[in-house]
Amino acid sequence: MSKRLKKKSGSTTRRSGRVGGGRSGERTVQLLKMPDALYWSIVLWSSKRSSGEQKVTLGDIYDEGLTWFLDREAREGYEAYRAVPLRDAKIRSLWIDSRLLARAGACADRDGVPRNRVLFTALILFLKEFGPVATEDDIVRLRKMKTAGNNRGRPLSRTS
Repeated sequence: MSKRLKKKSGSTTRRSGRVGGGRSGERTVQLLKMPDALYWSIVLWSSKRSSGEQKVTLGDIYDEGLTWFLDREAREGYEAYRAVPLRDAKIRSLWIDSRLLARAGACADRDGVPRNRVLFTALILFLKEFGPVATEDDIVRLRKMKTAGNNRGRPLSRTS
């Protein structure tokens, strides 16, 4: 007789940090499988939007994308959720405003889908609408910069 184990939630850790508008708040880590092209496009956008003292972190972009999706695309319900890819993707840690993550969970419950599908769809659609698409050359350059700085989740310096 085999027992079915309940899957652990992707959210495992919370920490205080900067949330939308530069305010302090709580962020929760969400593990999400995402294709490299999506991840590096977000990193590219973070880099392009950061200048001088105005840093845009990956968490800022995750929060913006989720807010945009929940407020504009999925306000009353959403049916065309994207499936999280099973291949050609890596598990990434996304630090997201805890209040937004709770809203994404409520949206997922309402629409009968897993929360990771809400997050993945929000990021895909947000980037498609507003962000750049990283080319192979961009990805190679960004990987080198990230490896040199090893600053996870932080904007990349253009001088690295």
